[in-house]
Amino acid sequence: MKKIVSIFLFLIVIAGGIGFGVNATNNLKGEKEVLPASSKQTTKKQAPAPVVKEAVKPGVPQKIRIPKIGVDATVESVGLDAEKKMEVPKGADNAGWYSLGARPGEKGNAVLDGHLDKKDGSAAVFFKVASLKAGDKILITDDKGKEYTFAVTSVTEYPYDNFPLQKVFGPTSESMLNLISCKGTWNEETHNYSHRTVVYSQLTN
Repeated sequence: MKKIVSIFLFLIVIAGGIGFGVNATNNLKGEKEVLPASSKQTTKKQAPAPVVKEAVKPGVPQKIRIPKIGVDATVESVGLDAEKKMEVPKGADNAGWYSLGARPGEKGNAVLDGHLDKKDGSAAVFFKVASLKAGDKILITDDKGKEYTFAVTSVTEYPYDNFPLQKVFGPTSESMLNLISCKGTWNEETHNYSHRTVVYSQLTN
């Protein structure tokens, strides 16, 4: 009887050992299935950061050419006079760039003015700008040797006392070049013309 009981107990121990072994194996298999997803390291090559080129600021305008009307002139830098008005160039054959505003070629309204005529009545630099038409080219060369091409979009005449300062000088998201010259009747008392011609043009290159 004791022998039978001993054999019975021996079989229980073996059965228990087999059961534990299977469970341990199952647990190990479970770990093997989980670990690779969380512990395996993969090296991904990162794409190089894009190179951002800084916009090159246009230089100070030096020359203006308007082939349609034969203009090939020097550009002076001008500011404001004592009455807070845009100065005119010293030379009647030169154009004046408003240096407190945008440079030709950058975003904004770049403005150049020029005389209509000289003291003796002969033609000055912008004598013929009122005859320009949409599509005519205006070329500006800066002090870096870069040339910018503008195409005329419109030509408008305004009374001197109703000049659209905001439209001509105000901010804009486009690269504009506006030319101003005198027009109309000369007033001997005020030494001023009754109107102003504005040529609006936009950058094409």
